[in-house]
Order: sequence, then structure tokens, then C-alpha cells
Amino acid sequence: MDTPETAPLKELAMRPIAVTLVLVVFTLLSPPVAYAVKIPVGDIAIDPNPVLDPGREPLQFRRGDVRADGNIALSDAITLLRHLFFGDPATLPCADAADTDDDGILTIGDAVAILSHLYSGSKQIRGPVMACGADPTNDFLGCDSFPACIADPAPSDAEKRLDMAYHYAPVHHQDASDSGYRYDMLARIDFNGNWDMASKWEAAATMGVPAAHVYYSVVSTATHWYLVYAFYHPRDWTNESFDQEHENDMEGLLLVVFRDGSRYGKLEAAVTVAHLDFYSYTPGPTHLSAGAEDLDGNLGLIDGSHPLTYQEAKGHGVYAYGGSHTEDGDGIWYYPSLPYLGHEEATRPALPTPQSGDTNPKAHYKLLDIFEAGGLWDRRENAETFHSFGSFRGDDGGECGDGVTVTCSENSPHPPWGWDDVNDGPVFAGELAFDPAHLVGRYFHVTTAFARDYERNPYAVEIVLEELTVLSNQDPSGDRSDPYFNLYFGDGVGEETHGGYGDGIVDGDSGAQVSWVLWDPPMSTRINLATAMPRNRFYTIKSTVPTFRIRVMDWDNGSGDEWLMSPAQPYAEERTSGSFTYEFGRSRLKVRLTDAPGGR
Repeated sequence: MDTPETAPLKELAMRPIAVTLVLVVFTLLSPPVAYAVKIPVGDIAIDPNPVLDPGREPLQFRRGDVRADGNIALSDAITLLRHLFFGDPATLPCADAADTDDDGILTIGDAVAILSHLYSGSKQIRGPVMACGADPTNDFLGCDSFPACIADPAPSDAEKRLDMAYHYAPVHHQDASDSGYRYDMLARIDFNGNWDMASKWEAAATMGVPAAHVYYSVVSTATHWYLVYAFYHPRDWTNESFDQEHENDMEGLLLVVFRDGSRYGKLEAAVTVAHLDFYSYTPGPTHLSAGAEDLDGNLGLIDGSHPLTYQEAKGHGVYAYGGSHTEDGDGIWYYPSLPYLGHEEATRPALPTPQSGDTNPKAHYKLLDIFEAGGLWDRRENAETFHSFGSFRGDDGGECGDGVTVTCSENSPHPPWGWDDVNDGPVFAGELAFDPAHLVGRYFHVTTAFARDYERNPYAVEIVLEELTVLSNQDPSGDRSDPYFNLYFGDGVGEETHGGYGDGIVDGDSGAQVSWVLWDPPMSTRINLATAMPRNRFYTIKSTVPTFRIRVMDWDNGSGDEWLMSPAQPYAEERTSGSFTYEFGRSRLKVRLTDAPGGR
């Protein structure tokens, strides 16, 4: 059995026989005719860092794309072999693109590296590969023409986010059970051509082998990127007595990436979702250590950036790969397609039958943006897809449950904005997606700069409590009123309270995020809450419930708190953007609401 380190990556010994035959034909039957580079001999002094044309801007290219047509394919390896052995073509449009190991010499090994990249998932080709770039080293090779990169426009913000998501996309082991193998395969939600979530259990029985897809989103602050990956299955199922199953399932993970100034930053931590529990991991020593939650282990990385993850069969809880969560001979290895194929493609794994000859088949998955037009987020209030906010629709039809020892739970699974660890205190359902900075700031001890406000967060509405004026003293003892707020807003499943935090996000002494009282402020004076409060900016998910509810109160020790509002009732706001000044009779409050950057 392969070890965890070797199981995902098959070396050249495992390459398809067609690849071997190509090499045999070119190596044994054809004498070399001409190489693109003549290796100097004798006493000639060679400059190790030659500047061949100092006045010329180096062309950008993608290494491995020998034909310079924008794709890395078998034809690139064949073109290079024909150039080396037959001199046809006599020259290559961009010799640097063919120099896969960037050693300044073209050899048969460069063709082997291209074939390995295509057929065994190996990442032996040195950059630039995934995106156009200049040669990082000076050598005697050059690049005369590379139209595919010259024509490339600057990437859009969406393309940059997709590039980031593929760079860190997990190499994922999906365990599977032979009694329901295809139900454990990764699929897209509309695998049967529709978004009717009450049809998926039945459709799974005849769906065949699904093409692999994984959902993702990218949220950012000034200091971190937060990447969510979500794995969908049409069934959460069991073949054991006294158990439960349900239609549809979606679980996944959050990756935390520190923006250290480099293109992709540095992966610092992962939080995985396994039913009603979250698990925290770090890839060795990072700037994050255990905070309010313990670390649950080490996060292994493949090829330097791809987390190695494991998903259990039937129930589909997600964990870091390792320990008891390792392959046992009947699972599937899923690879992100762009880094390992050179292009986006959703492929299908083979069923592990004696005829397939592979008990651990592999497939490549395509990423789907949660925020794409008409996609998962856009359908968050669609009754065909969701039973209620943050809960997928799903019924007990299609033989879900046996009615005796196995029950079928209806409307059970959640999208990322509904994922919840029921034991993590003041972290509300869905914050892993819509307010990950709050979750990370509680789960981990952070030793780098750590921003709480978002540069981009399409899930959220930003609530800023800007200014308070106390207009009428309500303190029964004759002292001035000591104001505080109760601020409530919905979580990822539409609930305003969570666990032991019934007094809201903000309270005088037990707020989920801020506990604050302003002692003895002057009457009829505008109070700048940005300086008076420890934090006056909050993020709620964009949902159908009121954006927030608030009450302004006077703190009194032991004698009961008085309302600084008349009438004495909470105020509910349904709008999601604008600046508002609320006249509460005994107080005046100014609030600003905006869709968090990137929202729609």
C-alpha cells in the first residue's frame, strides 16, 4: 500500500504504456540530428549569467507549452522529441518553454517531464507554468515568440481569486464503501440537470459516475485570505442499523492564508467540518497556535501548497489526512485539475471493480465559484433549493431510511454559510464563511498583524455603530445614565441567538463579540462610538431576516436596567445599505450599513 506521501503521486514507473512507447520509438529507432543548444567545450570561458540582449524585454511564456499555443498537451512532448531527434521543426518558437527543468539545455528529460506532468500528476515542470511569466534565470536559450502570452490580457479579479483557489486546492482522499460507492463520489449539485434538492436521493440511484466538482469562495482582509472549499454528495447514507441518513450532504474546510507580500502568501491553518464539529490544523510551525480551541493535528501539504485532506465514507466528515484518517484501499484520490492537468477539467473516477484493476482510482476536479451568477449563493432564498435560510431542502422519499432501524432526517444539510460547531461558544453558525476573521481570532492565537475588517466579503453586510447621543436621563438613582446596546443579527441559519449568548453580539456584560458599557457620559452630547467602544464594526450575513435588531439601555447594578428608547421596544432594520439616524426619544443613534466589499 502506498504511504500517505506517495499515494497521491505516481512516479514515472506508473506512467501509461502509451507514454513509454513514445519514448522507446524516439530513443531507439531515431538517431539524434540536432539540438537547440550546442554545449561549449574546451577552454572557452562561459558566463554563468549571460545577458544576451540587454535592451530587449524578455518575453513571457508558460513552461511545458512547447508549441506556444496556450495548452500543455501530448503534442508538446512530441514536438520537442521531433525537434531533438529529427530537427523538425528546426527551431522552436520559445526554447525556454521547452526547458522544463530550467537548466539551459534541451534534452529528452524535458519531454519526459511534460509526459509525467500530463499522465502521472507529477509537478516536475518549473515555473512559470500555471500563468505566463518571464524566465527567472539567464541562459543561452531564448524565447522568440509566444503568442498565447502576448495575447493574454491582465487577469481579472475573479481570475486572480480562481488562481488562488487552485493554488491551495486540496489533494483530497474520499473514502468509499463498496455497498454504495457512487454515493461517496464528489459531484456538482445540479448533476441531474436541476437544483431541485428533493430529487437528489432518487437521481443518485441512476446517476452513473459523476464528474468531479468542488465549490469554493475567497474572502479577504488586509492581512489574510480565507478560502472555503465545499464537497457535495447527493446522499448522506448508512448501511448500519440504528443510524440516520438524509438527502444531500455538503461538508468541507476553511484555509487561512497570511498575506506576506508574495503572490500567494503563506498557508497558516485549516479548519475542517465534520458534521457538528470543527477541527483545527496547522502545516507545522506557523503564526497561528491554539487559542480558545485546541489544535487537532498537523496539516500535510503536497507539492508545497496543496493540503492533504480526507473525507469519510457515508457521513462525509472532513479531516486532515493522517492518523486514523488515511486510505484503506477502497477510496478515491481527487486532484485539482488546473495544477495537475494544466487546464480546468472535471474527470470521472473509475469504479473499483476487478475489471478496472485499480482499487484506488483517481480523478481531477473542477472548481465552481459559490458566487457565480445563478449559482449556489444566488439561489440562497430559492424554495426549490433551500427549505429555510442556510438549510438545504431534502425529503424522506426514494427509500431514504427504512422506517424501522434507520431514520431519514429531512432538510438537514447546510451550505458553508450554515456550517456550525455546536460547542465553540460565541462563534455563530456560518461564521466560517461569512465572518471567518472572527472565527480565526477566537480559535487561534495569532502572532502576526490581524485585520478584522474585510476588503472583500460577498456573504456579509457591514454594520457600523457610528454615534450615540443620550437625550433623557433614565437613571433612578439620580446619576447619569450609563448606556449600552443589545445588538442582534441573524447567523447563517437565520437564528438571532446562539448557545448561551441570548443577549446578542453586543451586550453590557455578556456579548458574543463585545461587552461594553459607557459610564456616566454627558447628556445631549454626541459620542463617537469608534473611539468609545472596543469595536463598533460588525458583520452579519445577508439574509431574509432583519439585518439587525437593537435596543439602547441604561445599565443599573441590581435595580433593573431602564430603556433609553421610547417606546420601550427593540428597533428592527431591514435595509442593507445607507446611513441612518434613529430617533429613539430618549436617545439618538447613528448607524451606517453597507454591503461588505464584493457583495451583491
